[in-house]
Parts: sequence; structure tokens; C-alpha cells
Amino acid sequence: MMKNNVNFIFKDINKKEWTDFLSHQDCSNFLQSWEWGDLHKKLGYRVLRKAIFRGGSLCGVAIGIIKNAKRGKYFEVGGGPIIDWNDNEMVDNTLNYLKTYAKINECVFMRLRPQLLENEKNEYLFRSHNFRFAPMHLYAEHTTIVDLNKSPDVILKNMRRQTRYEVKKSIKDKIIVEYNDDDKSIKEFCEVQRDTAQRQNFVPSSELFISTLVKEFDGKARIYKSFTQDGKLLSLGLVIFCYKEADYFEAASTDISRHYPGAYALQWRIINDAIIEKDLRYNLWGIAYNHNPKHRYAKVTTFKHGFGGEDVAYLHAQDFVVNKVKYILTLIVETLRKKVRGLY
Repeated sequence: MMKNNVNFIFKDINKKEWTDFLSHQDCSNFLQSWEWGDLHKKLGYRVLRKAIFRGGSLCGVAIGIIKNAKRGKYFEVGGGPIIDWNDNEMVDNTLNYLKTYAKINECVFMRLRPQLLENEKNEYLFRSHNFRFAPMHLYAEHTTIVDLNKSPDVILKNMRRQTRYEVKKSIKDKIIVEYNDDDKSIKEFCEVQRDTAQRQNFVPSSELFISTLVKEFDGKARIYKSFTQDGKLLSLGLVIFCYKEADYFEAASTDISRHYPGAYALQWRIINDAIIEKDLRYNLWGIAYNHNPKHRYAKVTTFKHGFGGEDVAYLHAQDFVVNKVKYILTLIVETLRKKVRGLY
């Protein structure tokens, strides 16, 4: 059984307390939301969801998920924990608690990707706690984020000229964009994404995962779609609105979409809706971290850069190794997989 530090207590709280705390944290994100934990519980995963108290005051939260792989179980903490990373005592106790949880559950390793910027200070922080760089990325470590604290006119002006032209053309062509979260839209999204995956050679999310996600986020997850005046379906996007951030989490497109500015119409509608929702930023969720034209995300990076966002590099995923012998297999498999998938 895990023991609490004298000064720190890790315990359960209710959804309202959790949500209220995160609503006041600048780095809050859906990966540490109550809904993200419930989503994975519904999918059959073991989920750690603990609030962190010091002196009776709530000072942090942490969600982690135990996942199974052929090479052994691992403990995943994405986008968190949400704590004061400048508070050494809090960092020490939180990381020790998570490490202990991974050990008790006989995981091969813990993989953690916090909402910290990629720099020497943060890299050293994790090295000093016996973490190592993970062989694979975790959850959009490199992304581009559009500041929504501006008027739509200013955001449009800050776009690349070609992107601005395509947005205006989509308006002129009367491209229609709407969103929904019903079963029909979920099924349509998954069908189109499977076709997209075949064309672009990636592994799509399962319909069970998408359906459960949309239902758990209950109105915060929207499936947007663009289509022509005569009903030709073009582009689709699954967007999560959570804690003042909108995230372009999943995407799909039809084969004919390349002939129309539907993708630009889609993004323009999302940006305007996020402003209405009073979100502070729009995270386009994943770009290539270098200028390698062979990187899988090279083309989509060019597209996303057009919307005038600022590139953000979060600290690369960090692994705390529990079982050194079994972890060697993870290193080999994921290093090869990274090359095969064009993520180098």
C-alpha cells in the first residue's frame, strides 16, 4: 500500500473539485481532465486519479493510465501532473508517488510528458530524478498554438497569405461547416478516418475509442465537418474544448477534399467557435519537430503553420525505468517503429 508523505496527502476528490481546480491553472489540458480518466476506465484501463494536498490545501492533480503492450505493462502520464514545477518539495513527492505506483503495479516503466517547455533546466530536472528520454514522443510534444486573445480580423491578418486566401475562397465558395456529436457523426468520422489512414499510411483510432471519448466529454468534444453546397463531404475534425483550450485532436478527409478549400473553412469555423467559447488558445495538436521533408508530419506542418500560431515544444517524454531488462525490448521496438513510421 502506498504511503503519503507527512506534508503531502494524495487522495480522491469529486469531479467538481477536480474541475474547479483545473479551471484556475494556466497549463490545464484535457489529458488531465476528469473526463480523460473516465474515458480510459470505460475502455477497461486501470487509472490513477489523485488530488495532491499540502496542509489541507489542494495544490495539484495527477492522472495516469496503466497500458498493456506485448513487451509489458507501462504507466502513462500525459500532459501532467498539474503541479507547481518550481516547488522542489512538491515535485519530489509527486514524482516519488508516481514511481511507487508504477512499481507496485509491476510496470516495466513509467512514461511521463508534462506541460513543461523543452529546455535544459527541465531536462536536468528529470535527469536528477532518474528519468531518461523516451524513444517515442507522447501526445503532441511539438505543436503550434494560435492565440485567441485577438479579434477574428487580426487572427486572419496574421495568417500566411496563401492560407488567408484559401479561407476567403472557402467563404466565397460557400463551403458549409457544421458540427455534431451524435452516433451518426461518430460513425461517419471513423469511416472517413479509416479511408484517410489507408491513403496516408497511419493507424486510425478505433470507433470504440472515438465514441467513448465523445460521450465522456459530453458536448466538449465536437465532430466538425465541411462540405460543398451540393453535399460533397470534404474534411472532418474532432475538437476538444477543455479548460480554455481547444485541441484539434483527430482529423480525417475524403479523397476529393484536395480539390476544395474545405480544410481551411473547417479551421476558420473552429477558431471562431473557440473565440465564442472564450478559449484562450487553439492547439493544432502536433507538427514535425524539424525541417525533415521525410517526416510524417511534414505536409500537415506546412498546413498548420499557415494559421499564424506560435510553435511550442514541450519537454520530450521521459521514462522512469522499473524493469531494466524488459525495458531494453521497449527501446529496440520503439526505436525501429519510429524510423518505420517516419517520425525521426
